[in-house]
Amino acid sequence: MRNILLFGTFDVLNYGDLLFPLLARHALGGDFTITAVSPTSLRPQWPECMSVISIDDYGDIDADGVLIGGGNIIHCKKDRLPAYQQSGLPERAYRSLWSDAAAFANARRIPVAWNAPGVPVPFAADELEALIAPVVSDANYLSVREQASRDHLGSYGHRFDIVPDTALAVSEMWPRDTLVETLADTLTAAGLDPKTRYAVIHAKRRSMEGDASMMAAQIDDFARTSGLLPVLLPLGLCHADDQIARDISGAMQERHLCLDAPIGLRQITALIAFSEVFVGASLHGFIASASYGRRGVLVAKPRLPKFMGMADHLARPCDVVETWRAGFNRALSALREDAPQAPGEAMQAVHAHWTRVRRLFDGGSPV
Repeated sequence: MRNILLFGTFDVLNYGDLLFPLLARHALGGDFTITAVSPTSLRPQWPECMSVISIDDYGDIDADGVLIGGGNIIHCKKDRLPAYQQSGLPERAYRSLWSDAAAFANARRIPVAWNAPGVPVPFAADELEALIAPVVSDANYLSVREQASRDHLGSYGHRFDIVPDTALAVSEMWPRDTLVETLADTLTAAGLDPKTRYAVIHAKRRSMEGDASMMAAQIDDFARTSGLLPVLLPLGLCHADDQIARDISGAMQERHLCLDAPIGLRQITALIAFSEVFVGASLHGFIASASYGRRGVLVAKPRLPKFMGMADHLARPCDVVETWRAGFNRALSALREDAPQAPGEAMQAVHAHWTRVRRLFDGGSPV
């Protein structure tokens, strides 16, 4: 059994990040174990989440390989997350997950692969030479999740493959029919018929247009026009998405469900997998809806490169919009159309990525 150290932010309540260790374990199969390494050793409360060890505690672990990402972790920015501020880590939390991880692998003479993480901003010239150059030199297989990330790596970008965010395979890890009971339990507990038709709505602070009452009015209009029950679903509780959901809920007039304290990754996934449409500001909410062949609209406010990168992989640029009004209008149009096609080509790219990673950790070449 080979032990792979997987580096990322698996210590905070954020839907997409917490999927990655589970997806890696599923994709690599029974010949591998995954040890999740994060800035802190805080284990998120959701039951499916793996235990994690901190960046200060993995040095003595026997490891057969290092896997970096995914998530938007390839940068040197200070982090404002309370967990990292309180642990005295804002300066090094993210850099430790890729630069230090690569140095560790090089010192141990074990292979290192990148699991299609994101590079949110360009590196300065001095950072490219001091940090990216040695990482590129030491790595056996390099990948990022969209063209913008590759561009942000300057002259080293050509060394990186472009692979869709690997959360796209969530429907293979948890097929839709395995989530039926989870969905039924969730809706029944809320006093709803399990056959209720609903739309998942996700808002976060940076995406808001005006105050909660303005957002609530738009959701009320959408509910009346579509006939769907709005389900307010926070996906990034570490970013206070749960408080945003409560604020909006308190201002709404139409009947709705505010699930401000989701109980796990499977519950969140089930709600997205059976929704009539997802409308939200979460990349991984949009990815999950695509994975299950559901309608989805991504409100790109602000218009981050990762949003258009995923839309390009899925050939769905029309499903990325810049305002909530445009988002709800697009959702209404999508409800009159056939559901989107399964992400076949993008999923094949994810499969090919994992084949390379497995081959590398089995002792061969990723090519």
